[in-house]
Amino acid sequence: EPATALAALEAARPLVAAGIGEGDAPLLDAEDPLELQLRALAETNGWKAGDLFMALRAAATGRTATPPLFDSMRLLGQAAVLARIDQAIALLRSA
Repeated sequence: EPATALAALEAARPLVAAGIGEGDAPLLDAEDPLELQLRALAETNGWKAGDLFMALRAAATGRTATPPLFDSMRLLGQAAVLARIDQAIALLRSA
């Protein structure tokens, strides 16, 4: 649902900004602190974590099926991911 995706992206953006540094390497099999923070955000707001992750995946990669989300975001880099989230937010606001 677009309204939920918009709210999720707006709420998740600051966590993503703080959780991904420029030049961060993928954590691969390590437990990702950003994932834990976003799961808590979803729970607090009554969203399914998968719905939040799908909104982030679509915004960050332009696809609904990708390699692991958090590794993908680290590979893309903070600036690119935040710019793409901002574009998705603007698009959802104008819909």
